[in-house]
Amino acid sequence: MTVQVHTLDSITRLAPAHAGQVVIAASHGAVYAGYCAAVGRVRAVILNDAGIGKDRAGIGALDWLQGLGIAAATADAKSCRIGDGADMAASGVISFVNAQAAALGCAAGQSVADSAARLCAATPSQ
Repeated sequence: MTVQVHTLDSITRLAPAHAGQVVIAASHGAVYAGYCAAVGRVRAVILNDAGIGKDRAGIGALDWLQGLGIAAATADAKSCRIGDGADMAASGVISFVNAQAAALGCAAGQSVADSAARLCAATPSQ
C-alpha cells in the first residue's frame, strides 16, 4: 500500500479509503476527534489545537491516541483556519505532537506539510 496524505475539513468525513493513510483534518484536537481517527484506522493524524482551551481539551486527542500507539499532532489555530483542511495543510504550523509523532521527527514549529510527510513512516494502526 502506498501511503498518502489526505486533507479533510472534518475528521467526521473519514472514509474507508483513509484507513492506513495520514490524515490532515481541520477538526479540533479533542478526544472525540482522536476517537474518530482511531475508528477510521488512520496511520497518523494532524488536527487543529483550537486554541488549546480549558484543561488542554483542544489537544486531548494526542495523549489518547498515544495510548493506542497512533502518531498525532496538532496545528496552531493561530496559523490556520479551523474547519479548512486546505488552509491547514498550506499554512498550518505544528503546535504539539505526541511521543509517537516525535519519534518520527515531528516537532512544534514545523509546517503541517512537513510533519505530514514524516508521519507517512508511522506504523499503521491495528
